[in-house]
Amino acid sequence: MTPTLSSLIDIPAFYSRYSRISGKPTNSRTDGKEFHGSCPVCFGQDRFSFWESGRFSCSLRSSGCGIHGSSPYWFLRDVAGLSHRQACDELDIDPDMLPNATQAPALPLFMTRDEPPCKKWMDSAEAFVWRAERYLWSGKCENVLSYLHSRGFVDETIKRARLGYCPGWYSDSLANWGLTPIQTDGQGEIKIPEGIVLPFFVQDKIWKLSIRRPDKQYFQVTGSSDCLFNIDSLKPGEPAMLLEGEFDALSVLQEAGDLIAPIATGGTSKGLSARWIAKLLQASIILIGFDQDENLSGDQGAKEWLNVLPQAIRWEPWAKDANDMLKQQLPIRLWVEPALHLVSIPEIEREEPALRIHPSCTCDLEPSPASPAQWPPSHSITPKKEQPKCQWHANKKAKQSDTSGFYCQKCWEERLFFQDAILKDAKALGFPNLLNIAEGKDAWEEAIQQRGHIALGEVEIVLRIKKHGLNAHLSK
Repeated sequence: MTPTLSSLIDIPAFYSRYSRISGKPTNSRTDGKEFHGSCPVCFGQDRFSFWESGRFSCSLRSSGCGIHGSSPYWFLRDVAGLSHRQACDELDIDPDMLPNATQAPALPLFMTRDEPPCKKWMDSAEAFVWRAERYLWSGKCENVLSYLHSRGFVDETIKRARLGYCPGWYSDSLANWGLTPIQTDGQGEIKIPEGIVLPFFVQDKIWKLSIRRPDKQYFQVTGSSDCLFNIDSLKPGEPAMLLEGEFDALSVLQEAGDLIAPIATGGTSKGLSARWIAKLLQASIILIGFDQDENLSGDQGAKEWLNVLPQAIRWEPWAKDANDMLKQQLPIRLWVEPALHLVSIPEIEREEPALRIHPSCTCDLEPSPASPAQWPPSHSITPKKEQPKCQWHANKKAKQSDTSGFYCQKCWEERLFFQDAILKDAKALGFPNLLNIAEGKDAWEEAIQQRGHIALGEVEIVLRIKKHGLNAHLSK
């Protein structure tokens, strides 16, 4: 009889090398004692579970990243990325002891792979979403529609996203969804709780179903794949914005969908796979609009994406998140537009400096050949008067100026753009007497320091000067 891995290695000792174990183990019906700890992939606290049988999972909670497997061997293969022989060497076991180990497991649970679900799963998901949509607009969900309206969404946005509602626990056989108990770690049927149905589409096919439950927790339907919400809106060479939640993406889609493609990851640590990174690299610029949380989880998640997307920049929302901006009626378009203008300015090629043969020469004209001892030459050369340079691009000649300094044509046009855009939006908000940018940079900064902010009802407009212009920032 071939011995099992659990009889050959110390399971708790193995996983404790990768996870910080917390609390005391509990007893499970089939796999022995159950342990909990930090996840080695998404770093979530107490999300990662493993059992004395060797099984591991970070998919027990809706916030888990979804890694799972049946033994330490598959942990080393799928999570640590080791080969068959490397994993066996790490476990100190004979590679021939696992004859089927080179075959990949049948299917992951959910949120583990970026491959599409099977066709049967996608067909069943499409049918479920269709029924959920009809129920939402049947007249029996006025309270749900009122809730969505309170989040700032109009009916057109709700219908465009194909949101629906599941009125109670829905169950179906795994076979109808193309799954087996082996593929679902023993789960006997598909179960979907009550809540708002949020479908994730990839090339117009449903890859994932997320349910926002009445307790505000999110639930992913078994068999869903790891994908990004509204990824189909991304077009090569055009800007995109990454946000955490689906409601955040819908907020930007509703207010500024013609300017940028809003895409939600479903969590700060989700969607970071080769497929979606390659897709996002097609964008001209990516704004990382993750939440502004007290625990800084949004900033930490943004750093992970900034490390893999060279054209990405952190673009903090003017409230906790984009949906809070929509609820507070903060102008999302004004939040997005300055970033798009800044990144649309092409890099200015550096001009070659004028050739000066002798260090004492201050002109741009090449003098007649002469030895240093005979310098200056006998004939007279009138030094050429230096033309002022742009204060932001020292290699460019100034074309315009005001009390704040000299500017090349590009910088001047950008300055005027920000002046016109900010004044226009400020007047639309009801504040016509905004400080005039033409007073100059020094006067502007001094005025901001003195006043701190400009009261505008329940909204404060704070303007700060950046390298290439101004960025309007609104806060409650």
